[in-house]
Amino acid sequence: MPAQPRTPQQPTAERFPRSAVWLMGTGFVGLAGLFLFSQLISTVEHSSRPVGGDVRAVEVRVDVGKVTVNVTEEDTARASLRSTFTSGLRPPAEAVEQVRDTLRVNANCGRLTGDCSTDYELTVPAETRVTVRTAHGHVSAKGLRASVAARVEVGDVRMIDVRGRTITARSQTGNVTLSDVRFRTADTATERGQIRVVSTSGFTRLRALNHTGDVVLTLPRRSGPYAVEARGGTGRRTVDVERDAGAPATVQASTSEGDVTITGD
Repeated sequence: MPAQPRTPQQPTAERFPRSAVWLMGTGFVGLAGLFLFSQLISTVEHSSRPVGGDVRAVEVRVDVGKVTVNVTEEDTARASLRSTFTSGLRPPAEAVEQVRDTLRVNANCGRLTGDCSTDYELTVPAETRVTVRTAHGHVSAKGLRASVAARVEVGDVRMIDVRGRTITARSQTGNVTLSDVRFRTADTATERGQIRVVSTSGFTRLRALNHTGDVVLTLPRRSGPYAVEARGGTGRRTVDVERDAGAPATVQASTSEGDVTITGD
């Protein structure tokens, strides 16, 4: 009889070796335990310090934490800095220095620090220029009478009653809100969130760029007409202000997924 053909055996290769799965599970459990341990030992510390009286500009860089900027009640009052440190496995690294009329504040949590954040509350004279950068945290400013710039990776940016020559408010993931603001040029943007701007005076340029979310602009009708460029992808476009392509005040508003609404007050 002819030999019967042999049935090939199907390979039984594992997608991951058992040792690799064991190591992954052990690593996950270890990280989870480390996180829980850092939560148990985390501490919160508050501090406050005065700032030199000749400060005219403030630059803040924060890894994780929120930044709040308010103005002093009197023009002659000195600036002050209040901080709240949340520390897990180790405290955040902080550096505060004043170079001539500029105050620089830096805080970094680094890696494998557990529960770590640094919140700052700045009180400054109204004419102080402010620049803030954060990786994770909200930024808010109120009452400033100078240029201000805030750039956030994850978090909201909110400015109220700010009157500066230039206003910059950008977030990669978060809402951007400008209420009762006055400016010559304003640049707002977010990748995922909402942009809302309420301008109370004439300006040269306003730009509001979004990817996923609505853009809502409220402009003073008395300062029109405006050269408006409004682009919406999947949403609606509503422009209810006087338009003139040659007007000195330009407005650029766009979103890929969301509505664009431009109205007058």
